[in-house]
Amino acid sequence: MKDGKEFFISQQENKETNELVKYESAIRKFLKEQKPNNPDKVEYDFGDFDISDPREGDIVKMQSGDFEITNFRTTKRPNSDKSNLHFYIGKTELHIFGKAADRIYELMG
Repeated sequence: MKDGKEFFISQQENKETNELVKYESAIRKFLKEQKPNNPDKVEYDFGDFDISDPREGDIVKMQSGDFEITNFRTTKRPNSDKSNLHFYIGKTELHIFGKAADRIYELMG
């Protein structure tokens, strides 16, 4: 039998996994669009797409498409039914807000 802490962690992991399934394909497409050599790359405002303390190895993985998204979470946007996205690729933390988040929703169709 799971104790309360294990049950809570399990529930959080399930919620994270379910939310990630909903967004993962669009996040991968969005990150592919952000490659430096992409002629169609959209430049987002600093606050809309933030990579905190990027690690070179993580960036290489992100650009190659060979990465795992972990610690995925969303936060509700004020006056909107859409969310901001927060997650890690390796040890690099990414935040997607505003117009960049809107692009994720466009890619979700």
